[in-house]
Amino acid sequence: MKHQLEDAKPSPTGGKRARTKHSCDQCRTKKAKCDGNDPCQACITNKAQCTYTELKKRGLQPGYIQKLQKTTDNVLSLLGLLASTTDNGEDLIKQLVQRVSTESDYRRTQLANSITPYLSDIIGDVPRQNGKSQKRKGSNFPPEDKNEASPDMEPRFFGFSSGFDRPTDLRGRHMDHKISDFDDCRKFIEPLSAMDLLDVYFAYGHPLFPMVSKSRVVQSAMSEEDYGNSGRRCLLWTILIYALNHTELGKQYRDTDTVQMMLRLTVCCFKSRHSAETVQALLLQALFLWGKGFWSNSWLIVGDAVRMAIDIGLHIYSPESPAMTRRTWKCCCMIDTLISGRLGRNPLVTSDDYFDDPEPIDGEEWDIWKPSVDPSELVSSPYANQSPVGNNSPQIAWVSEPGRTLSIFNQFHDINRIANRFLAWANRSSKMEEAEMVQRLRITAQELKAWRDNLPPHCDLESIMNADVKSNVQMLPHLVSLYFGYVSICHLIHIMDTGFNAVDLVPSYGEVLALTRKLMQSYFSRETTRKALPTFEYFLCLSITVNIKMFVEMQSHTQSLADSELFNQFLKYLEYCSDVWGGAKVSHDYFANVKSSEMAMTIAPEPNVGMTKSKNYIPYLVSSLQEFTGFPNLDSIQPAILGNGRSCIGAMIESLERGDVPAPPF
Repeated sequence: MKHQLEDAKPSPTGGKRARTKHSCDQCRTKKAKCDGNDPCQACITNKAQCTYTELKKRGLQPGYIQKLQKTTDNVLSLLGLLASTTDNGEDLIKQLVQRVSTESDYRRTQLANSITPYLSDIIGDVPRQNGKSQKRKGSNFPPEDKNEASPDMEPRFFGFSSGFDRPTDLRGRHMDHKISDFDDCRKFIEPLSAMDLLDVYFAYGHPLFPMVSKSRVVQSAMSEEDYGNSGRRCLLWTILIYALNHTELGKQYRDTDTVQMMLRLTVCCFKSRHSAETVQALLLQALFLWGKGFWSNSWLIVGDAVRMAIDIGLHIYSPESPAMTRRTWKCCCMIDTLISGRLGRNPLVTSDDYFDDPEPIDGEEWDIWKPSVDPSELVSSPYANQSPVGNNSPQIAWVSEPGRTLSIFNQFHDINRIANRFLAWANRSSKMEEAEMVQRLRITAQELKAWRDNLPPHCDLESIMNADVKSNVQMLPHLVSLYFGYVSICHLIHIMDTGFNAVDLVPSYGEVLALTRKLMQSYFSRETTRKALPTFEYFLCLSITVNIKMFVEMQSHTQSLADSELFNQFLKYLEYCSDVWGGAKVSHDYFANVKSSEMAMTIAPEPNVGMTKSKNYIPYLVSSLQEFTGFPNLDSIQPAILGNGRSCIGAMIESLERGDVPAPPF
């Protein structure tokens, strides 16, 4: 029976009456009784062809509510913009709200039509250079009424295919660069000073990516106003907001607040004259957004940084070029590879774009590294003495030692290049033959082994792996990230190497997971959760993924994943990182959801063929994260017009809720 019958109330004769849910086309046309069978009895009797047409579903169409919500948000945003840019705009909106709540439907239509011209004017006038909203106190976007002096031509790189034989003689078009107002940035870090925050950045940001000149950054902080809207000034404020995030005072801002401020600096970079320092600012902004979980935005910004670096010729190697210029291009390659790996995408740069020569080991190598004092402890703030997340309290004090920044940077650059080559083919491995993939896996494993065997003594990985967990060896933050780079490639090889073709070249599952545990235990026994680096989240996610894979493939299935000590410990470390980086909160919630699900609590005895035979497991993990309800909503970062309007209308809605304006009688 194609169309089932529904049971109804019992009939007076004692049986059950049946009601047909769907009559056939012929019976519907003739208005005859149909029994709902296929074919029905009436069509059999009349020797007619019995057909059924699919009924249209009642109710709302899919996506209707979402579309309506988006339209409502945009209308509210435009009304908010009207309130902030029109004389007596707030009174106009409040009067409109009052009248709409009391007028008839016909009058409401007239009211809506009366406000349409105002909205049309606003849409037609945007962007406005000298409008009232640009000067209004508290506006989301600073006034732009002064030009910064620009040369006739910014430095540009033109390659062979450009058709220019003598590009140095080319006089191209150039933009007049605007000077932005940094007062909002200054208020954002209050009551802390620039010097306090620079101390934090030089301890936890600079050693991993030593591309900025410390002396120039300090000089910029001492005489900020002298640099207009240059990339140098954008870099300074990027560093300060990045460092603020590592302090306890950084807790007073939501991730969306700090991300919005950082994105304003991104726009400032695009409006400033392109330079190495502009590229450095964009790279740090991409790193910051990556840590906060706005991965797509991060990927786009690092792409802009790489293209800007190429545009001004940073990718051309010369031993005579300034050290910071060379390091900036190296950081372009490294950060692009890290973010691309996190998203399961091919990097924009290739391994051939990396510089071959290491950085000279000069004076900065021997600068003493010591942890910065959190400046929040020196000011009165409700955030200064909050209990750390997950009850993590440092138990061991750091011992100051030479940072060895440049030699560690050289090793990090080399292993990052190996990762770049690996990602270039791993993210398209589904199109490869099995034999080719095995060959490439072994090549990567051999490169990794050679890298490990040639580490300098102060980076010796063998002693760390052989050390007892309880020994808790001190490892500086940038050294931890170096080891994590090694861990991540080992994990990716384990995930893809379902045939165990590279087991003789890389450590086992258990050895690499034990190393992850030692790294995190060493770091968080000496440091607060606010000092977690943005790279930790990705490395921990790979460790948890391999832990799950190992659990599925090797356990006897008598124990649930939720009871796994190692799994729970890694989950705890992700929670530590989530105190400062929102991306770690997304990943933590995702794996916590896995833990609490029935799949995690009861694993079937049969092996998961889809998981163990997968040639590319990471894209599946990334897509699952993006579908998870906790994934950051990138639409919350609105375009300039709607973002400004939304903040204004939000204040008015709060005013209505407080009773400042009579609320509609709903």
